[in-house]
Amino acid sequence: MPTPSSEKAWFCFYTRPRHEKKIKDRLEEQGLEIFCPLMKTKVKWSDRWKKVYKPVIPGYIFAHVLEEQRLIILKDPSILNAVFWNKKPVIVRPEEIEAMKYVLLLGERMVDQTPEKGSRVKIVNGSMAGNTGIVMRVSKNAVTIRIDSIQVDFVVNVPIQHITAEQS
Repeated sequence: MPTPSSEKAWFCFYTRPRHEKKIKDRLEEQGLEIFCPLMKTKVKWSDRWKKVYKPVIPGYIFAHVLEEQRLIILKDPSILNAVFWNKKPVIVRPEEIEAMKYVLLLGERMVDQTPEKGSRVKIVNGSMAGNTGIVMRVSKNAVTIRIDSIQVDFVVNVPIQHITAEQS
């Protein structure tokens, strides 16, 4: 459902293949608020591994714009069309955009950090947030941490994305 022209809304657009980042940069240069969910991933090149940003949702971008700005975006040569539902442009709720940003932030933290046994970490999310401890065991998606703040060993399994290296 289109919004009144005085209100911004998050619209979704189909893009040409592998044009998401270029469109994002081009539209942001025009002063538009664009969200292109990107995830840092490891890619094997012929001679080495490289960390690159790839679109999480290939072929889509989101724009927080007025209705008239949405029509201008449609004129971009790399935009194929707006996403429609029931013959109306799709409007994404702001809390859905924020949720995507949050999940991407957690995922980014997972790629950038691989805690080692014996390292000191801080729990940043979940019911144990704020506690620090020492990594006892690392599995694919979680770590076992010894929490020693109450002078007693208390071992807890924590999802890997809920920790960060403790600052000295």
